[in-house]
Amino acid sequence: RQMELMEHAANGTGPFSSHPGALLPEDYDDTDVDMHGDFEIDFEDSDSDSDNSSVSDGNDENNDNDNASVNDDGSVLQRQRRRNEPSSFELTPNRARQAAVLALQAADESHEDTRYSVSSGGTKQKNKSVTVKTSIGNANPLSTLSNKKVGEGFVSQLLRRISPTNSLSSRNSNRSKISPRNNYSTGLSPRSQRQLKSYMDQMEDVNLAPFPEFVEDLWPERSNTFFSRFTEKLTSLCGLCFGTASRRRKAYLLTSILACIFAFLITRNLIHNNDRGSSSLSMSPDQYKARSAMIRDLIINRKITADEDFESVDSVKYALDFLTKSDSHLNLSKSSDIQVLLEKYALVVLYYSTGGIRGMPDDATGSDGNVRSNDDDFSTLMKFGHDASWETEDGWMVNAMVCDNWYGVACGKDNSVIGLNLTDNTLAGSIPSELHALKSLDTLDLSYNFISSTIPPSISTLTKLKNLYLGGEGAITGTIPTQLGELSRLEELFIFDTLVTGAIPSTLGNLENLEGLGLYANGLSSSIPTELGNLAKLHVLYLDENDLTGDIPASLGQLKVLSDFRLRKNVKLDSFIPTEIGNMVGLEHLYLDNASLKGAIPSEIGNLSNLKQVHLYKNKLTSTIPSELEQLDDLELLYLDTNDLTGSIPSSFGALVNLSAFYLFRNKLTGIIPSELGNLVHLEYIRLNENSLTGSVPTELGQLKYLKILYLFQNQLTGKVPSDLGNLKEVANLRLQYNNLKGEIPESICKLRTDGGGTLKTLIADCGDNNAKLTCDCCTSCVEDMD
Repeated sequence: RQMELMEHAANGTGPFSSHPGALLPEDYDDTDVDMHGDFEIDFEDSDSDSDNSSVSDGNDENNDNDNASVNDDGSVLQRQRRRNEPSSFELTPNRARQAAVLALQAADESHEDTRYSVSSGGTKQKNKSVTVKTSIGNANPLSTLSNKKVGEGFVSQLLRRISPTNSLSSRNSNRSKISPRNNYSTGLSPRSQRQLKSYMDQMEDVNLAPFPEFVEDLWPERSNTFFSRFTEKLTSLCGLCFGTASRRRKAYLLTSILACIFAFLITRNLIHNNDRGSSSLSMSPDQYKARSAMIRDLIINRKITADEDFESVDSVKYALDFLTKSDSHLNLSKSSDIQVLLEKYALVVLYYSTGGIRGMPDDATGSDGNVRSNDDDFSTLMKFGHDASWETEDGWMVNAMVCDNWYGVACGKDNSVIGLNLTDNTLAGSIPSELHALKSLDTLDLSYNFISSTIPPSISTLTKLKNLYLGGEGAITGTIPTQLGELSRLEELFIFDTLVTGAIPSTLGNLENLEGLGLYANGLSSSIPTELGNLAKLHVLYLDENDLTGDIPASLGQLKVLSDFRLRKNVKLDSFIPTEIGNMVGLEHLYLDNASLKGAIPSEIGNLSNLKQVHLYKNKLTSTIPSELEQLDDLELLYLDTNDLTGSIPSSFGALVNLSAFYLFRNKLTGIIPSELGNLVHLEYIRLNENSLTGSVPTELGQLKYLKILYLFQNQLTGKVPSDLGNLKEVANLRLQYNNLKGEIPESICKLRTDGGGTLKTLIADCGDNNAKLTCDCCTSCVEDMD
């Protein structure tokens, strides 16, 4: 029977005579088929799935056969379908054209009506029956094909009638030579041909449900992945611009290529991010051992860490373990990757050497997070009352790349570490020598932490270092390495507030680019090296709060751009102030107080026209005050107190109009208080007490409207207290006791008292006994005559 039907189909006779070339499927079962009568597709309207419907939606899992039946009267044709056929498939416009042609061919037959099922979503749904008039009426049988997914019933039976191998053979052939077998418009009525042309011109993209053999032969099934869905969507969009079906096929090829490129870029980025963000990569024990040995050999060969340290120093062992696990993506035969690895190794060793605990091996920390290591580096924080952790460690041991927001780490354009600023971050432990692996480092700031080690001499190998700051919490010990004098690019060197002892290395005089040298608040006990006079670019020299001895080198006078010079609180100096100090023409701040200095104040100081502050108090200075100080027009603070100065107060000091503080107390000065001091209109503090000054209190002092403190006590002043002092509207302390003043404290001064609405808090005079020559009704304290 099958052969007979195939012969009928080939000859254009029998039930499929209107569809020449039709073939039956390979699994056609003639036992269940009665071929009497004409072919008819007849679907009844239904709101529910029906096993007896002419065409099933094909998604019923309990029914492998989608049956349609044809009885002996010709009303039902029964056909067995392939098992596990897909119920729908995303198809290109060319498939839509084939289905449209067959629909029009069916419409041109003499059947009264054709009914077929339309599935709008490509999934199992309730059938929606649509009736299309055939050769009579004005209905267009293609109206339900546009922009829909058509159920397999109608389309699949139509597509069974043409050969899959010939269905698209016209793709590259000349239109004028298309054979009737491949010309899908063959046999269509003129009206159907016009409908087909209009349909294909308007159709942008239609998804149909063809019979599977067309898919298998022409469009191999693609998986429902993001890539395939993205390609289909992109093809659909591009198809709008390409127009014809053949051009849309080219669009599909183009968009597929673009999608491949897009997927490649995304995949590469994901892999890159995974490499950057992973903190540990799994590997077998053998791989771990081999990788660890390779990194260790590399570190030893580069002389970053000594071989024995890998067995005895916990921070080194932890760093090696961490790098072995986290940086397996680096190529150790590539120089740039090697440098990245070595720099990261140095930073990780620093992290573990100063109290960091992230990423430690499991046997290094307990369940409570406390460090189990016996290394003294991790116990220092406990001594200072802190937890074993940095205050801020953002990015450290988490981000794979040290330049990827590791707190305090700055990187250059080539991703090398150029700056490390961890100031005031509760680091405790030691400064590891491994830091010399940071070959591009120009700034290292570990100040204001709890570092308790010595300064490693290996820092001297950081040849690009410009700024070095250590100290701040009094924990660093040892001496200043002489090798620091090899850092020829160094611009600022500050080692302060430590337990460092010993000498100031004379090699520091080799740092010709040095602009700031701060070695204050240490235990340095040597003399000041004369070689420091070679630092021609030096702007700041802080050597205060040490135990320095000897003389102040005259060579320091060569520092012509020095602006801030501090030697205060070096009580063992016992030196004269060299006259060469007058050559420091750039000097603005001079701190030589509390340094056991002796001799006279050099008049050459008057040459320092930029000087703003002079601190020479608490020394053993003798002789008179040089009048040349009047040349210091910018002088704001003049502290000459607590010395053995003699002579009088130069009246020329009235020219120091910018002076705000004038301290001459506890000297052996004589003479009068110059009335010219009334010209110092910016003066806020005057302390002339505890001298042997004579004469009266100048009325001109009442012109100092900003004056807050006026101490004239314990002198030999006479006369009355001038009422002009009542003009001192800002004064808070007025002390006149232990003089020979007489009369009454003026009412204008009493009105300055705070209980009267003024600013005067303290007013002390010699009004303490019945024989006092001075009376005061508003004094805060009255004392008896010193005699």
